[in-house]
Amino acid sequence: MIRQHTWLDPVVCKSINDLYDYGEFEDGKASGTDNRSIKRNRELTDKGSGAHTLFMDAFREDVWCTALSIRHHTAPMFIEYDAVEDEQGHYDFHCDNAIMNGLRSDLVILTAINDHTEYEGGDLRIRVGNIDVTMRLSMGQSVVFDPNLWHTVSPVTKGKRRMSVIWCEALIQDAWAREMYYDYIDISARCLNSIDENLWYEQGNEMDPATYLGALRQKLLRQYSNPKDS
Repeated sequence: MIRQHTWLDPVVCKSINDLYDYGEFEDGKASGTDNRSIKRNRELTDKGSGAHTLFMDAFREDVWCTALSIRHHTAPMFIEYDAVEDEQGHYDFHCDNAIMNGLRSDLVILTAINDHTEYEGGDLRIRVGNIDVTMRLSMGQSVVFDPNLWHTVSPVTKGKRRMSVIWCEALIQDAWAREMYYDYIDISARCLNSIDENLWYEQGNEMDPATYLGALRQKLLRQYSNPKDS
């Protein structure tokens, strides 16, 4: 499962970029391997939680983010891949840990804090079967995917690549049911934008389309979700 969406306002991205410019960092080994031939990046320490607040305020208000039906998520981590002489930021192929900060990682969400035109290299590649899907994200764009999929970031050869990453424990743990649920969310949104309401009611429907489709969403969640804490 791989899905993309642009949701984070450029104004918010630019404010977080300012915090990158003047912030302090720690080596990326703080959240993973200390083998710099495998992983070479750094993490914003975000003293005062300014970046966290800007990001999460927008995340909680966005309809697409809400539709992911996340039960719990980690705090956003703000990562930078830099190109400084021979210190080319990269991350070799890896799968994410099953447990991240005490949560089961059903989904990982990467969000571009700056634009892919601001750096060279730094391609995100996600392996699905024996095919690699290559992505370069625009400012404010996210990609959501299964952390079990192998993924890598190629070396940044010029500029700085800035990303936020959060890991999510979904309401629906079963991967097949979760994908069907997301398909339903996509289809229902398109239906609501396409339905001729006059024709809808002429066919004898008594409830409005949004209520009807919303009830199907609740049935799916009732059947497949696991809202109780472990």
